[in-house]
Amino acid sequence: MKFCPKCGNQLGDNVSFCNRCGADVKGAAAAGNQNGGFNGAAPQPQYATPKPQFNGQVNMPQAGNMNAPGTAIEVIKAIGKSPLFLAAVVAMTLSVLFSFLYQIGGSNAAFDSLRETLGRIGLDREAREIVNSMESVSVGSVLISMVPSILIIIGLWLTYVSLSNRTGPISTVGLTMIKVINIIELVFMCIAFAIVEIVLIAGMVGVSIVKNDTSSADGKTLAGLAGGLLVVGAIVLAAVFVLMVVYLAQIISSINTAKRTIATGVASDKVSGFVAVMAFIGAFANIISLFSGDGALHVLGALCGIASSICFGVLIFKYKNAMRPIMYQGSNFGNIQ
Repeated sequence: MKFCPKCGNQLGDNVSFCNRCGADVKGAAAAGNQNGGFNGAAPQPQYATPKPQFNGQVNMPQAGNMNAPGTAIEVIKAIGKSPLFLAAVVAMTLSVLFSFLYQIGGSNAAFDSLRETLGRIGLDREAREIVNSMESVSVGSVLISMVPSILIIIGLWLTYVSLSNRTGPISTVGLTMIKVINIIELVFMCIAFAIVEIVLIAGMVGVSIVKNDTSSADGKTLAGLAGGLLVVGAIVLAAVFVLMVVYLAQIISSINTAKRTIATGVASDKVSGFVAVMAFIGAFANIISLFSGDGALHVLGALCGIASSICFGVLIFKYKNAMRPIMYQGSNFGNIQ
């Protein structure tokens, strides 16, 4: 008994061709004997592996629960709703408020003194009305100068409210607002730096011309001294400008990192430690400013500024330390106070 090697049909022993498919059974048997012998067993049917059909849709792998304890999203929520973050936002809000009231009070005191002087020298009522108009403009200019700080505070409060929400999605509107304000400040800082540098260069050119034209030894000395001061001023200004540009750029980069983590759930500790260090430097500057002014409003504003800067600096390092275990070890981040 043998079988057709092509279709598997059962055949007689003396059959040379398959009566079903017509295959040369005798020739196939001879070839089988040359290749190690044909055992006459029925060939096993071969099954082709079905090819996957592409339906035009890409099925992305499903992520796990991004809000589970120990995930990057939970770290951000824990940081955002922590008492430390709330204290930082409240302190910054009060600092801006006290600063505004202090500047308004100082402005009012100056204009009151001016009105008193005008009254003593017997100037007419129209002059006092002009002073009142100047005072209104001064108050408006102070308020306008604080618009960026006010918008940043609004962004911080929006971020705190969003991160404190236990069930809803995290909104990045507040972070986007803070980012846009920092970008605008960066642009205006570059424009102001360019203008001041042009003025300084023009001053140095003018001093050089005066130095070359004057024949007096004292004149040359004064011109040289003025030129040296302008050069030092330009170098110091450039150094401060570079420092502030890096600072603002790092703030923007850190905000982008936080927003990317919120959007993807992928942990990242790429928030700037430089920003934290600058926050501590800002706290030290506020300590020094305690001795540069007077009045309760000035002191309260400086104290709130110190508290806000320290809190934000600590928060940045807490954020970095909480993200690292998730990035490299996958362990829980622990409690954030």
